Amino acid sequence: MGLCDLNIDGILADGEIVKADVCLDVDYPDCKALTKSLRANVANFNKYLVRNIGDNFVIEKNVQTKGYKRRLTIYDKAKEIQKAGNRRFLSTLDNPQLLLDYFDGKIRFELNLNSKEQIRKSLNIYDTSIEAVLNSTATPIWDMLDNALVESNGEMACSDIGELKNKLLLEFCGGDLAKVEALLRNYYSKGTHISQVMKPYRALAAKLSQNLTPSLKQQLRNLLL
Repeated sequence: MGLCDLNIDGILADGEIVKADVCLDVDYPDCKALTKSLRANVANFNKYLVRNIGDNFVIEKNVQTKGYKRRLTIYDKAKEIQKAGNRRFLSTLDNPQLLLDYFDGKIRFELNLNSKEQIRKSLNIYDTSIEAVLNSTATPIWDMLDNALVESNGEMACSDIGELKNKLLLEFCGGDLAKVEALLRNYYSKGTHISQVMKPYRALAAKLSQNLTPSLKQQLRNLLL
């Protein structure tokens, strides 16, 4: 506005960061599925507050000490950038489509650090100078998730309570579909089409036998590190 000049070299040399959003954008096809898995794997709901704020999934460390507070927000960046509040910003770009294409299919992990103490602890630095912050090699987003989530035993995560019940029955019968069928016949009338009753169990058995996907923590390691 012509009111002042910024001494950019001086700011870079002497400036300090007092608040920071540490962001990482990763390619992931389904933000909703990922956040659903995250919610199911939080280790301690007293230690970590988990909630949805609009379309954003939030994990927040529930502590009183300011230096240890952390809030991690995970959201579909492609969806967020196209919200009404960002239209004015997009209109200022020469080619907004380039930005939209870049964020297509990307999920943003955003760690909010709201004090110099939080910044120092999260980035493992002694001061919050611009140089120290930008040169930090810490991995604060992964560190928070590593502490917040349980280590999966590699078993398949059930998509709903019905699948969980079917899985427990299948495990009770040692994975033997014949035993499952024999057991279920005791609870259904003779007119019941047992093949239809067994259909979800057969599908689940096939899913379990092909379950070669890594644990959630391993997936996150691969994404974030």
